[in-house]
Parts: sequence; C-alpha cells; structure tokens
Amino acid sequence: MSAAVVLSVLAPMYGSPDHRAELTSEAPLGHVLEVLEERAPFVRVRGEDGHAGWVHRGHLSTAEAVVGPWREEAHASSLGAVLSVDGRTRLLVPLGARLALENDGGVRLPDGRIAQVASGRIATDAHLHEESHALSPAEWAGVFFAGAPYRWGGVTSWGVDCSGLVQVTYRIRRVRLPRDSAQQAGAGIPVDAADAGCDFEAGDLLFFGDPVTHVAIADGSGYVVHASAAAGGVCRSPLSGGSAEAQGLRETFRAARRVQPSPAAGASPGRTG
Repeated sequence: MSAAVVLSVLAPMYGSPDHRAELTSEAPLGHVLEVLEERAPFVRVRGEDGHAGWVHRGHLSTAEAVVGPWREEAHASSLGAVLSVDGRTRLLVPLGARLALENDGGVRLPDGRIAQVASGRIATDAHLHEESHALSPAEWAGVFFAGAPYRWGGVTSWGVDCSGLVQVTYRIRRVRLPRDSAQQAGAGIPVDAADAGCDFEAGDLLFFGDPVTHVAIADGSGYVVHASAAAGGVCRSPLSGGSAEAQGLRETFRAARRVQPSPAAGASPGRTG
C-alpha cells in the first residue's frame, strides 16, 4: 500500500467520500497515513491507530519523495504552537502535529518550508514522553485540553470527543489505543470495580453506556477527566456524591480498564515501547 502525509494543519476524516458525511476523526499536520483506496477527489486512509476514513486529497501529499524522508525525520510534536514561516506567515499548529527539528532551532514542515516557533512549544517525541510522566494521565489531559470544546470526531484542543481525548493523552505516553470508546474498552486489563468503588487508580479508563458510548480518565481521587457533550467540553466530574452529574455517571458505568501501571508496578500490557 502507498502512504500519504498530512500537509494541512488538520485533515478531517469522514465516514464516506463526501464533505457532508459524518466526521469520524482528524489527522493533524505531519501524520503519515496508509492509503487504502482512491475515489477522486477523496482518498480512504488508515491512521497508525487503525482507524480508517476518507480525506480530501487536497490535505495530503502521496509523493514518495515527500513521504519517505518524512517518516525518518519527523520526530517532534506540537503541544500547541504558533509558527512564523518565512518571517511573514503565521501558522497555528494543533496539539499532536508532527514536525522535523532543524539544527538551528527551527522546525521543518512536511512541505519543506522552514519555520520558527513564535509561541507555544514543539519538542522531540522522546522528551515529551519522558516529561508526560511528571503528571498523571488525567492531569495531563486537564492541562493540555483545558478549555477544549466538545467536538464529535475531534482529536485536538481545538475540539475533542471523549475517545479522542483518551487516545491523544495516552499516545504521548507511548500507549497506543484504538480510536473509538467501544474499542478502547478492550484495551489493557480489567479493573474490579467492586473493589475499587469510586477510588479508581489515576489513569484507569472508565467506560459508560450499554453498549459503551463514553470513556473517561480517573484522576485517583474520586473524579474523572473527560470530554463531555453535556458539559460542552473537557471537564472534571465527580463519581461520588449526590449531584445529578455523579449519579448519571454511576448509573451508566459499565467497566474499568487499566492500560498503564502505577509507577511502582511492572510493564504495562498496553505499552508499545
């Protein structure tokens, strides 16, 4: 199969080759996708998480001269940055975009343009992975998705859904999870909810609905961080107490999974490297 690299800051992925179709996910700048099928002007692609969708060809380059080197050189990610391109154009780059670092401190875009970081931060994937462990997954999600609105199919702080929030939070920790909450419910190992009560470990994934339609990240203190359509965005919600929010979560709770161990535990069954 051929491959494509995302050239636009954010490429929408649709359920069918039509801009009016359901948005199922997004691919940020610099991500490399596997090309499965072409139906001009759309291309069906599959991301590294296995999720497949239709992307308009205008967002992509399929040239091997671009894709091949990019796979080897793009080892940095954005935590949300504004780039200055050619000293004139300002480019807003979303959380999770991939770029290549230049020796002089600049960054290179997949189309070959060189830019400087005007604000925000871009760092190597290795450094961001190490740094992410200073915070629990719920804390990390709360910091980097603070104020993010709920958006079905979204994967950035510009708009995110519940499974997108979980997937991006764990990807920075080098734990790959599927795109959808129902699929994520099969990751890692089960947690005995009867023993845990509301005191799940920080980082446990909690699933809601029958069938599963929602996922949240436990913070270890009786709360969860999640992208909630009812709340309009990313928020911290209680699992205990008499509020309608807490009661609704308890009534729809179905399962908990652990995809990353506590610092004292051994190797995670969900870790990929």
